[in-house]
Amino acid sequence: MTIKKKIEEATVSIIADKRETSSGKYRLYVRVSWQLQTKLFPINAAIPKKFWPHLYTSRVPEVKAVARKAVAELDRYSMMIRDLLSEGKMSMLQLVKKSHRKNRKIIYLDEIITMIYDEKISMDKINTANTYLYLLRILEACYNKKLHILDVNLYDFVERMRNLNNGETTIAIRLRTLKAVYNRLVKIGQMPSSSNPFNDYVIKKSGPSKRYLDGDTLDKIKRYSFSEEKLEGQRCVRLWLLSYYMQGINMTDLLRLKMKNYITSNNVIVYNRHKTGEKITVPVNDRILFLIRSLGNDSGQDDDYIINYLKSSYSEAETVRHVAYLVRQINKTMQKIFGAGISTYTARHTFATNMLRAGASTEIIQSCLGHTSVTTTQIYLSGFDNSQISKYTDQL
Repeated sequence: MTIKKKIEEATVSIIADKRETSSGKYRLYVRVSWQLQTKLFPINAAIPKKFWPHLYTSRVPEVKAVARKAVAELDRYSMMIRDLLSEGKMSMLQLVKKSHRKNRKIIYLDEIITMIYDEKISMDKINTANTYLYLLRILEACYNKKLHILDVNLYDFVERMRNLNNGETTIAIRLRTLKAVYNRLVKIGQMPSSSNPFNDYVIKKSGPSKRYLDGDTLDKIKRYSFSEEKLEGQRCVRLWLLSYYMQGINMTDLLRLKMKNYITSNNVIVYNRHKTGEKITVPVNDRILFLIRSLGNDSGQDDDYIINYLKSSYSEAETVRHVAYLVRQINKTMQKIFGAGISTYTARHTFATNMLRAGASTEIIQSCLGHTSVTTTQIYLSGFDNSQISKYTDQL
């Protein structure tokens, strides 16, 4: 996998020299292309051949260390090119000279945030990239000036966000993103770890909230979905219920399903979760089949979408945008018909909670949801209210 950055007419990327070393490794280089010229700059790092396709996703400590170094070098050359372009001095010769000098220091927050944003976009991680874009926007709204990396007072930042009517959940998300920015500054040697403002700051976590539905509300949703009448917002309601029946499948994954994911011989849908890559198998029953037929297709070419919504001509960015739009429509419709607080996440949490009540182990629920960590699954299952706890303890 390659990260590639486009900076005006220059392109910067990490490549591997696939002539193996005596130890079976690929040497890594920064490749810079500019006005029909291409030059390779050695990184002084190598990676075992089998890990090259997984450089940015592997959890092996050795590979993660190489990935960090590669990204740091990519960032360094990107900054040098931006500087040379802004000075009107960009050439391969000038870049070679500049690369031999002491590393340029990142001074302003917007520089590192923009750099990470570009990196995520180049990796097609659009949703992650957007979290950095939203952070940049909120910083601009709060301060209306360029912020030095050492000038941020986190308590002041939180107060300014509250004054702009941001909720506590939004504030926590922005702080976590900002923490990732500072962690990156430390990793690439642009800031000593002792200067990280998050060293002595704890991001407040909201307590477990009830994100699952009670049986009565779930029954209303089922009746609405299976009604033969054409009801307002019924398509959105059916998408929500299909998510619930299909093991709490995330809407991104549901809308991306294609006919090749439907193994009719075994009557299952098999897919890899977009967020984690985990493989998930969903048995298809009559309720799921009814909903699929009402929303799309249960037969067709391998590359046809099961749900009639996305188009194969969409880019990744367009796909993300269309999915986000439909999710907003589903949430708005569900809350209008069935009450506040219902969202596509509620379907996922409700599935997990009802599986637990039916006696399924946390590990089975983890597998159904596609979580890489059982801790995440436990968070999903932590929202029982006192009345539910009393109900079960009374049966002891």
